[in-house]
Amino acid sequence: MQEIVLLITKTLTILGVYMKYFAKLIFSLFSAIIFSSLIFAQVPNSGFENWTGSEPDQWMTNNSFPDLVTISKSTTAHSGSYSIRGDVVSYFGFPWVPSLNSGAGNSWGFPVAQHYNFLNGYYQFSDPGNSSILFASATEYGVDGTDTIAVAVGYMVAGETAPGFQPFAIEILQLMQTPPAQYCQITFTVLDTVSGLATVGTYFLVDDLTLSGTTAISANEEIPAPREFGLEQNYPNPFNPETTIRYNIDKITIGILYLKIIIHLKF
Repeated sequence: MQEIVLLITKTLTILGVYMKYFAKLIFSLFSAIIFSSLIFAQVPNSGFENWTGSEPDQWMTNNSFPDLVTISKSTTAHSGSYSIRGDVVSYFGFPWVPSLNSGAGNSWGFPVAQHYNFLNGYYQFSDPGNSSILFASATEYGVDGTDTIAVAVGYMVAGETAPGFQPFAIEILQLMQTPPAQYCQITFTVLDTVSGLATVGTYFLVDDLTLSGTTAISANEEIPAPREFGLEQNYPNPFNPETTIRYNIDKITIGILYLKIIIHLKF
């Protein structure tokens, strides 16, 4: 009987040790998942694998079926089965550029939990007219009371033809720390640098988008104020619809410069 009790005791001890290490393993895996979610945000339908009819899920386009289609599904993909394609097409005799925006049903984009430093992805671009560019941007928005304002922004322009998928990383620069980022809007379109009218036949492919990198900002971190500044008289003055104000400021090493103009009207 004593041997049976001793065997049971040893067995329970061994099981306790294994359960302890198993609990640590589960905690480590859970922590890794949480940490990864903080560093890499999932862009909705980031690989453009999900479509409802001819429209990409979680994205807004300027398609107007059946006559105007600038955004479509492509089987030429960086990974998976599909990527998204934007074409400059002729519509009523004029070039019509593609427009792709994240966050279907929400003009501010999709929800995010914090500010991210980069929008990463892969693209192809072709311009037979050699004057168009692929324009991509990422804008984060915060809510301040009843106002939704841009708190971070980044963009990319690509003008050279890229026949194979090329990686890109758009740095998203934080404009202000408060209010915190709550939404992110991603945009892709085509612009022309010469006539303003993009060349019909220009197209892009985009695939595998991610947001990455977070920045921890200390509450006590301060941006140094300029030591010297100068403000000159505006001209022309007065009673003109436009005026010019010249100012001087010494170089600052970090931070973003804001110029706030307060106009006092006296009658």
